[in-house]
Amino acid sequence: MGISIAIVSILILASGSLIDVLWSVGIAALYAFYLIIQRFILQTDKLLMLSAHLLIAAVIITPFFVYYNFSIPTDINFWLNILLISLVFTVLPLFLSLYALIGLESSTMGILIYINPIIAFTVAFIVFNEPVNSLQAFAYSLLFVAVVIFNWSFIKAALKIT
Repeated sequence: MGISIAIVSILILASGSLIDVLWSVGIAALYAFYLIIQRFILQTDKLLMLSAHLLIAAVIITPFFVYYNFSIPTDINFWLNILLISLVFTVLPLFLSLYALIGLESSTMGILIYINPIIAFTVAFIVFNEPVNSLQAFAYSLLFVAVVIFNWSFIKAALKIT
């Protein structure tokens, strides 16, 4: 049920652009592959694994800097925002997901990662005053409901413990 609701949410959000949908599917597939690899490499140090992944990503991305001609921003606020976004919303979730794979199933971890876009949506709306239409708000609300439904057994167990 949770996965079905998540799919509906994703289809609503993807209704704008086919290219955006293809990028999203590609990123989701790569993240699924990432989770599968991490499931088999549990004995390796998590920080070392994350460093290796970031190094590989840097090597893949670097040629694009040569191909696309652009100026490097010099505004300190830009770099502070980049630092915040990259550390809090990218590196930290990836690092924590490596530890979560020790005790959680990959499917649970995969659905929990949907919390990250919900947080990003909330930050964009509240902090950066991004315009949000009712369809986007509805789709992200559906995504949140999907995460809760999919993880309801864990939530219920956690509530019984406390």
